[in-house]
Amino acid sequence: MAINKEDLRIVFMGTPEFAVESLKILVENKYNVVGVVTVR
Repeated sequence: MAINKEDLRIVFMGTPEFAVESLKILVENKYNVVGVVTVR
């Protein structure tokens, strides 16, 4: 059984300086990002 990206619910966690590009790619490729957690 394959998992489709539409079936995923992603909570993304990362430090902004390093995580922005990864998050951008997820959003641009229409992954279901339901939450984002960062620290300052």
